Amino acid sequence: MTPQEPRRDFPIMASLPDRRRYGSQLRASIPWAMIEPHRKQAAKNHGGQSLERLADRGGLAPDEAIAVLEDRAWTFKESLYARARLEELVRAWEARPV
Repeated sequence: MTPQEPRRDFPIMASLPDRRRYGSQLRASIPWAMIEPHRKQAAKNHGGQSLERLADRGGLAPDEAIAVLEDRAWTFKESLYARARLEELVRAWEARPV
């Protein structure tokens, strides 16, 4: 992404119970540039679907996004843990030297 390009975000899904419990505290997206380098893992974990297709379908659940970002197969993670881990990953990505 060049400085002139608008920031694109990749959607993060929330279950209805999570939306009711945490509401606006939930992360609704992550930077597209953060997930882009993991495009192959996303396709591998999601039946060959592209990041664009996954975004069009509503994005990924937090535990799915973590698996993609960590370049590994998906394994279920409890929602609260997954959301906390996703926040760690986003903060680390945002704090990296550019």
